[in-house]
Amino acid sequence: MKVLKLITFGHILLSVPFIAGIFTYYKYSLGYEYLMIFLSVGFLYWSVVTPFYKNFCIKRINNRADYFKWKKQSIRTLLFWPDNFLLTSLEFWDEERYLEYVNRCKKLITQSQSFSN
Repeated sequence: MKVLKLITFGHILLSVPFIAGIFTYYKYSLGYEYLMIFLSVGFLYWSVVTPFYKNFCIKRINNRADYFKWKKQSIRTLLFWPDNFLLTSLEFWDEERYLEYVNRCKKLITQSQSFSN
């Protein structure tokens, strides 16, 4: 249930602004220049907010099984891309938060399976 709440939070945070922007674009029949501006601003928004979302979630995940479930569902539902994907490098991380995120991920991955029950 916790993972489902984190995924839902991610969709509210990352997907709803895009849906609202696309709806506005079609409702008011804006030109292509507005579409290009919208996509640029939307990608910038994604690049800034995705690291916040990842860091927020990783602090609330307590065991290995939840970590893998969260990561798999987030990628499957297109909240963010896999770690080895090219565009993942365009996320705007500051060094301190990135190191905190990576260390927490490593801790969860190496956590013994018996502690996740």
